[in-house]
Amino acid sequence: MMISTIENIIKGKEKKNFKVPGLGLQLDAVGWCIVVIIIAGIVLGTIFSLRQTAKISATKLELGQIQSAVVQYEGTRIDGQPPANLEVLLSDPSIAAADAIDSIEHGAFLPTSNTRWSSGSVTDLWGVAYEYVVNADNTGTITSTGSGKRIPISF
Repeated sequence: MMISTIENIIKGKEKKNFKVPGLGLQLDAVGWCIVVIIIAGIVLGTIFSLRQTAKISATKLELGQIQSAVVQYEGTRIDGQPPANLEVLLSDPSIAAADAIDSIEHGAFLPTSNTRWSSGSVTDLWGVAYEYVVNADNTGTITSTGSGKRIPISF
């Protein structure tokens, strides 16, 4: 029997098996761990991206609200001037009776119930103050830069 095994080895008929017990199982587990880590990374990246997209959309809505407040402010003043800064829109009164077209004192044009604005400063969702620029012809822009992108709206 020993001679036939030696002859088979010499002729190359017997294959040598270099299996380490349990090694295949260990490699399989490592492979699955890598797959799980990759999937978790994709999911977390997607969640972060969706969150940023939602914040940008909310900022655009908020810019529309601020734009509307500026236009209302201009329309309520006798001289039609825009506010000197966005914080004026949070003041109560924003327009004194002597400066209003209807001779009535007007309160805040923006809600102060917004927790970010309750301190008296108009900031975006990232905590950065909106840029407010008024041109010589009383047109202007309000811009959010907190996301790392410029998100402007004109009035």
